[in-house]
Amino acid sequence: MQRVCCWTLALLLCLGSSALADTAILRNGSSYSGQFTSANNGAITFTDGQGVQYQFPRRDVQSLVFTSSNDTVTLRSGKVYSGRFNGTSPIGFEDMQGIKYQFPISDLESLVFSASSQAAPVPPSGAKEIATGTQISVHTNEAIDSSQSTEGQTYSAQISEDVVDVNGGIAIPHGSPAQLVVRKIAAGPGVRSPELVLDLYSVTFDGKA
Repeated sequence: MQRVCCWTLALLLCLGSSALADTAILRNGSSYSGQFTSANNGAITFTDGQGVQYQFPRRDVQSLVFTSSNDTVTLRSGKVYSGRFNGTSPIGFEDMQGIKYQFPISDLESLVFSASSQAAPVPPSGAKEIATGTQISVHTNEAIDSSQSTEGQTYSAQISEDVVDVNGGIAIPHGSPAQLVVRKIAAGPGVRSPELVLDLYSVTFDGKA
């Protein structure tokens, strides 16, 4: 980030086909919502304490817990297996903003998987759908200085261009008040740790945030 009075910021609004998300929890307490991307052919490989190898379909897995001595996989059926995760390391993960990470297993505490078999919630009547990957242009209303910013700090902003829905109508009109939030991202290829980034926190229009 840099000191600016009016800065145009392109952000990805990751709304779309699924309202569900996986969660990666790191040993330092950080957590990320998004999509686990390291399942080979849609399966998670695991070897139990007796040396028996399994390939669990991604949809059947509820969680993975990692420790220095033993890993644990819990299925949605309630079955629990102790042994060793055999998938790729580092683990690939993409968050809700489209940022891709490679988490070393040594940094991971657990992975919690969304229930893909659950139906997505029905949107309220009159709701507008914005396509995944839609870019939103935002102007800040105040100076932002990375040397003075802290995680969780918010800044006033406004939408600088109309955001259209999947039907071509205006979902968010330009000039709508918005808030940006400072958050940390974990280490990844070419990314220092920790690094502060600006994220879209909320948008207000039609009297609703």
